[in-house]
Amino acid sequence: MQLVFLGVNDVGEQIHDWLRDRDNVTVLELIETKENLGLVKELHPDIVVSVGYDYLVPSDILSIPEKGCVNLHPSYLPYNRGKSPNVWSIVEDTPAGVTLHYMDEEFDTGEIIAQRRIETDFSDTGKDLHDRLENTQLDLFKETWSDIETGDIETTSQSRDEGSYHS
Repeated sequence: MQLVFLGVNDVGEQIHDWLRDRDNVTVLELIETKENLGLVKELHPDIVVSVGYDYLVPSDILSIPEKGCVNLHPSYLPYNRGKSPNVWSIVEDTPAGVTLHYMDEEFDTGEIIAQRRIETDFSDTGKDLHDRLENTQLDLFKETWSDIETGDIETTSQSRDEGSYHS
């Protein structure tokens, strides 16, 4: 499978490296800026994987990969879409967790592929929760990847009337 990887944060770098080490995956490009999104049109990957990418991907790019565009987000969607979800889980006492979802025209609103909830504690700091979310993101991605490759996925729709968004 040929893919383009968008973004890189700490867990994104681990996932990028893990994908590059797979025999049946070719990472065609790593894109960190919105100015380079046109490369997706040139490369026509089978899938786009986004982890820590800070920009909204337009629909003309989202429609290119046959297997879609997936994003790994450190929140239990639909809660805490957007930036700094670990902090908002603590501040607003909303569910914490990680979500792998298909990307659509808005931030973090696409069909959910897989999720894992993480319990929080009164003593948690933003950093404590951030670190647990990163470890869980890596595990969830690795466990779900074979289903993405085979297309053996049952998605769940998100309610746009529930949850929260923070920019």
